[in-house]
Amino acid sequence: MGVNVNTFDDLLERFTVRWNFTTIDRADVNPYGEPQAVRRSLDAAGCLGLLLHWLCSTMAAYTLQQLFGITRAVCSRYLTTGLQHLLVVLNDHPQARFIWSTTESKARRHSMAIKKKFLRLTKCNGFSDGLNLPVLVSGNEE
Repeated sequence: MGVNVNTFDDLLERFTVRWNFTTIDRADVNPYGEPQAVRRSLDAAGCLGLLLHWLCSTMAAYTLQQLFGITRAVCSRYLTTGLQHLLVVLNDHPQARFIWSTTESKARRHSMAIKKKFLRLTKCNGFSDGLNLPVLVSGNEE
C-alpha cells in the first residue's frame, strides 16, 4: 500500500485526536457540537485506512465502499473530512516536510544516490516516488 506499520501507527496517533474530537461536516450537524465518534461507521483507524487506500491505489471508489462496508455518501464524507484532518496532521508533523539540500556537496550526494538506484535520472535534486497508474485494467468492470 505504500505505508508501513510504524508510519501508520504514528499517523494514527495524531489522526485519532482530530477524528474523535471534531464533527463531520454536514448541513444538519452543528460544527461546534459534541462529536458522536461511537456512532460513526468507521473509527479513526478505519478512516485513515480508507484515506491511504484512496491516495495510494487506483482502486475504484465503489470497491473501497465494498471493502470498508460503507455507502457512497459516507465514503465521500469521510474522504473529505479525513483529508482535512490528514492535512492538519501532516502540517504539524515534524518528519512530514521537504528539506532541500543546503550545500552543493549535499545536493551532489543526493543526486548520486538517486542515480545509483535509477540510472536514467541524472542531476536530480529530488524526485517523488509512488505514482500509481492502472496497468492491464479490463474495460469490463464486472
